Amino acid sequence: MARAIARQVTTNLSSSIETRLAQAPSVKPEAYLEYHRGLGLWNERGQGNLEKSLKHYNKALAIDDSYAEAWSGLADSYSALGYRSYWVCLSMVGQGIGRPIRSLDLPQNGTNSGKPAE
Repeated sequence: MARAIARQVTTNLSSSIETRLAQAPSVKPEAYLEYHRGLGLWNERGQGNLEKSLKHYNKALAIDDSYAEAWSGLADSYSALGYRSYWVCLSMVGQGIGRPIRSLDLPQNGTNSGKPAE
């Protein structure tokens, strides 16, 4: 979709932009929506919202387990729960440490926006 819009705006895309657009990973729309629901709750903070954000990130990952932004969001939520002392247990710490490592192993969306596939 980004390529189609870019072609309407300009007829000549540079080869580097064409390469970036071609390599940008696609995201399943349902995973994208769950990720953004989690992100909205994460932005509101508070224990209840952070716990709800975990559910949405996990739903996004159940749909597409290669969605790097969802892995990163999950790690952010675990981290915030621990940092604010809402949760203090070894299993939560293990979850929060392993999740960012998983997100680093995955390709990032070229614009870092995690836009869904068309």
